[in-house]
Amino acid sequence: MCGFLFISSDSQICSEKFSSALNDMSFRGPDFTNTLFLKEKRLGFGHNRLQIIGNEDEGLQPMTSFCGRFILIFNGEIYNFKKLIKSHFPDYHFSSDTRLLIELYAKLGSECLNLLEGMFAFVIYDLVTDEWFACRDRFGIKPLFYHQDNSTTIISSEIVCFRHFIDLELDLDSVNEWKKFRRCCPNHTFYNEIYEVLPGFYKTDSKHSTWYILEPSDVSFCFEDTFSEVVTDHLCSDVDVTCLLSGGVDSSLLASLTDLRTHYTVGLRDNNEFDDVKEFCDHMEKLSYFIEVKSGELPLLWAKMTQRRLEPLCVPNEALIYSVCMNMPSSTKVVLSGEGADEIMFGYDRIFKYANNQTQLDINEFLEYYSYSRAKPTDRILDYINDLSRGKSPIDFCEDFFLHFHLPCLLRRVDFSMMLASKEGRVPFVDRRIIEPLYRKPYEFRCENGVSKSLLKNILKKKGLSFVSLRNKIGFSTIKPSDDLKSYYENFQNIMLQELKWL
Repeated sequence: MCGFLFISSDSQICSEKFSSALNDMSFRGPDFTNTLFLKEKRLGFGHNRLQIIGNEDEGLQPMTSFCGRFILIFNGEIYNFKKLIKSHFPDYHFSSDTRLLIELYAKLGSECLNLLEGMFAFVIYDLVTDEWFACRDRFGIKPLFYHQDNSTTIISSEIVCFRHFIDLELDLDSVNEWKKFRRCCPNHTFYNEIYEVLPGFYKTDSKHSTWYILEPSDVSFCFEDTFSEVVTDHLCSDVDVTCLLSGGVDSSLLASLTDLRTHYTVGLRDNNEFDDVKEFCDHMEKLSYFIEVKSGELPLLWAKMTQRRLEPLCVPNEALIYSVCMNMPSSTKVVLSGEGADEIMFGYDRIFKYANNQTQLDINEFLEYYSYSRAKPTDRILDYINDLSRGKSPIDFCEDFFLHFHLPCLLRRVDFSMMLASKEGRVPFVDRRIIEPLYRKPYEFRCENGVSKSLLKNILKKKGLSFVSLRNKIGFSTIKPSDDLKSYYENFQNIMLQELKWL
């Protein structure tokens, strides 16, 4: 896990600016910082490392391939790296997913992407052809941003780095989209001329193209067995691992499938699930730490996080995720979380039931169900939604909207809020082996007899954990049932707009 920075320029790169940019995202990798400058090619590579797998030398980046042709900077984890080493490099002796990635690319080129199980964003430079290749994982778990003009290319894990090299100009459409949807239109950021590499896409000097398309899978599928295997893969680490527990269905199922003893939960004094978490942990003979955040601390946390990110946050509870991670010991660097379960299991009752009961999609009505804001949607986001909905039933569109639009927003939330505390967030529900077999399965498969997430609840019942399914869901929420959502979000957003001086 890390943050990285790549620059290709027609002029020499200022090492002081480069170092300052890396320092701005040092929270992503406080263990080691390394740079590589190729002055004759006017290239700069920078890497902040959070050491998770392998020793200091094995995962050291920027990394050069054994053949000397390729240079890699990489953020993420490849969970099946040991299997790939065994099958593709049986005569080599290395135990780093970073080394596996660069050698597999050297061997197979971009075809290697289809073999990778994990979360990743990376840049590989070919010293022979003088071409770069940037890539992002299938579902956008890891962030990847770029700027490209006639003279300079900048690629990085965080937008805050770009301010050292270009003038940041606010994209007002993005601000309006964020007010209504909690994020920008896909491919855009809050700043003109800075874009995201889309989930499942790669970027070269001349292309921004897809390498992965989500399609239904007809393979035989037992969710419990497959998810248990995926969770085991996500426990791969040479450092301590923990799990976030909210007391709800998703995190309880996740925790029940691990042998982890220690867990963490967080909440406000008058809005938490501490009693539910304690009941689960007592039943499972597990331990949980309970982190309480005062309501009055939230505006200060929102402002601080916004300042470090140089963007507004997506949702209020990022402050809670950051706070609980800050209360973990430094030796605990990996945190499992239940993000993605609601999206793949149709867990947002109100909107998925609405979509399932419609015979024809009314986009304006759908957006009323989805949005907490009174802001008007921009033309470009309406174009995006129209393209996404074309030829689809309401429930199929709803599934795609939550997978391609809503989920990346939540993944950015968990990535940034955990990485700001120098913790690697892992999301086992967001895995190809889970999502593909579920994709386009009927509503009733996931919500039997109209019961939300019945597929998960049936597993909990089999484990003697039916009591988890009977609770009212709170999650790590900063919003009380008595709060008006639209007013709450307007206040939350105004605090960040003031911090960024965008008001």
